[in-house]
Amino acid sequence: MSQPAFLLIDDHALFRTGLRMLLADAAPDARLVEVDSMEALMAAPPAFTPELILLDVTLPGIHGLAGLAWLRQHFGAVPVLMLSARDDEAVVSEALRLGANGFVSKSAPPQALLQALKQARQGHDVWPAPPQPTVLSAREPLAEPSGWRPTALQQRILQALALYKSNKALSKALELPEHIVRAELSMLMERMGVLSRADALVAARQQGWVSDTEVVGTPVAS
Repeated sequence: MSQPAFLLIDDHALFRTGLRMLLADAAPDARLVEVDSMEALMAAPPAFTPELILLDVTLPGIHGLAGLAWLRQHFGAVPVLMLSARDDEAVVSEALRLGANGFVSKSAPPQALLQALKQARQGHDVWPAPPQPTVLSAREPLAEPSGWRPTALQQRILQALALYKSNKALSKALELPEHIVRAELSMLMERMGVLSRADALVAARQQGWVSDTEVVGTPVAS
C-alpha cells in the first residue's frame, strides 16, 4: 500500500512547521509535501497524486481561491481544504462556489484541524456550521475589511486591462495561464462590487491601485 501524502500550499513557515509536527504525531504514516506559493507548485508540480490538498486562501501572487481552478485541472477530484486566518463567511461562501471541499480556520484547535483532515480523507466535505455557506449572487461583492487592497498580481492584471481586453491577450501579456487570469478577474470584480472589467479599471484608478502612466507589455491583438 502506498504511503498517503498531503500537499500543503501555504506561505507561512510557522504554520507549515506546526502542521508538520501535528501530523507527525497524529498520522505518522502520512507524508506532507510543502510549497509556499501557487507559482512554485505550477513550476514544479509533484509527480504523485496527493490524497488531500490544503490550500491557504491568502497566498501572495496567485491567490489561493484563484489557484483552485489549476488544482482541479491538474489533480482532478482530489479533495481541497481551504485554510485561512480569517474565519469570514463571505470567503467560505466563495470557496464553496469555486469548488473547494471544505474550509478550516487556522485558529481552530489542533484536534479540530485533525478531525477536519480525517473527515476529508474519508470523502466528506468540511464546512463550518452554523451558518451553512451559501453561494454568492453575481451582484453581491465579498465583504472585505477596511483597508483591503488587491495583491501585487491582481494589480498587474488591473493595470493590463487598460491595454488588453480578452483573457487570451491578458494571459499572453502577463505570462500566466488563461484560467488563472479568468479566476483572478472574477474574484476582483466580486470584491470590488463591479459588474464589468471597464468598471473594475475605473474603480482601481479611483483607488490609486493602477496608474495611467504604467503599462504592462506591448499591446497585442485581443
